[in-house]
Amino acid sequence: MSKNKKIPNWALSGHSKPKTRREFLAHGLIPFLGASLLKSPLSIIQSGTFFETSLADGLGCVNTSGSQWIPFIQIDLGGGAALMGNYVPTDEARELLPSYSIMGLGAAPTIERPFGNAPFSTQSGILGGIKTSANQGILDKTAMFGVCVSSRDDSSVNPMAMNGLVQRAGAIGDYLPVVGSNNSATVGRHAPAILPPDGPLVVNNFSALTSALSLTSSLQGLSQSQKEKLFKLSQKLNTSQSRKLASTSQISGLEKVVECAGIKNAEVVALGSALVDPRQSAAFNTIWNINANTNGNSQELIFGSLVYNTLKKQSGPATLVLGGYDYHGNARNVTDERDRTAGLLIGRVLASADALNTPVFIAVTSDGAVGSTRSDSRDVNYTSDRGSAGVLYSFIYRPNSRQVLKDHQIGHFTGGQVAAQDTPVGSNPEKAAAAIVANYLALHGKMGELNRIAGREIFRSDELDKILVVG
Repeated sequence: MSKNKKIPNWALSGHSKPKTRREFLAHGLIPFLGASLLKSPLSIIQSGTFFETSLADGLGCVNTSGSQWIPFIQIDLGGGAALMGNYVPTDEARELLPSYSIMGLGAAPTIERPFGNAPFSTQSGILGGIKTSANQGILDKTAMFGVCVSSRDDSSVNPMAMNGLVQRAGAIGDYLPVVGSNNSATVGRHAPAILPPDGPLVVNNFSALTSALSLTSSLQGLSQSQKEKLFKLSQKLNTSQSRKLASTSQISGLEKVVECAGIKNAEVVALGSALVDPRQSAAFNTIWNINANTNGNSQELIFGSLVYNTLKKQSGPATLVLGGYDYHGNARNVTDERDRTAGLLIGRVLASADALNTPVFIAVTSDGAVGSTRSDSRDVNYTSDRGSAGVLYSFIYRPNSRQVLKDHQIGHFTGGQVAAQDTPVGSNPEKAAAAIVANYLALHGKMGELNRIAGREIFRSDELDKILVVG
């Protein structure tokens, strides 16, 4: 093989040659398309960050991606949050443990069961935050389950970033790829769970979204009408020029992909930043406390934008990272307030989905967990890392009625106040993340797709009943 011949991305990843729209997108060929199409007289267009996904399965030109998948949002609480000190994990029989004395819940926590049947401490900061930003009507249409798993404390190597799996399952945005607020390969704090996301877009400023759809500075002098005409010109040039470009590419079918490109380009340029701006929605302005004067670096605007575009299926899955969850050394009133901040964010996502009348699946993760001084009092401070007591959350909101769940928990805790290691997920954070994705797939009637998407067996057949809670 010539040293200069580039090996296609699908070959490097060990997959067969892509044939469908989703396969082209999943293997990063749409960003490649932008780079190849807009060369020569069209090289003035900023192709590296312009994303076009208007192709249908079978290399047609009609976009059908947005109609199939439920928006997926992962919230990562960096530092080892006390998720087990809010949601109250139970034993194998789903009974309360004999004591929660080193989990910051005291000997016998008082619980309530929102979201169908999920046990939460009545003093939970997370639940209190959710109730503040999402009304009871929204909570009545939200289901929740916990996943009991040990994970490494304060570590970026926990393989719990789910966006790669969800993207490969078909969650592909109309205009933008996987998005997230952290500058990393997964746009979150975690390592990939089985599969990394392809072509993620880091959004640490609102301008990162608008620049992904914009023109280079050399074209900023053009009027809006001129910009639209330029894109229409590129669309007309596609048919003749694409075949020449495709003949040099070594990728079968690319000529049709290139030929179809640009169908939505003119539409995107015509809309400009309004396409991705949550401030176009009065409800989002209220939910996220944003307005036309909000600074582009504002966390509220960044998070609101990520949620807005994911819920509208204009982007792929989103990851929102909140820091400051390395609790030990802080007074309990401080850590409880951080819990409340996490709850406010979860509630805002739920309220946003309600405002747009769309379902949403939320996964809440953290790197490790935390332990308290042994005490029968709930008010004791957290004092140390304790990843053996880790819990992950999943919330499912549906606009019409609450999703039916067969159980509120995957795995369980032991009398030693740790996640049991003899469950399919208890000792393996990657499998815990995969279990969440398995239930996400089950919502679409595609539970059987997990092993195919992952490229290997994740759960044996005898393990499936233990990790599937979606009814």
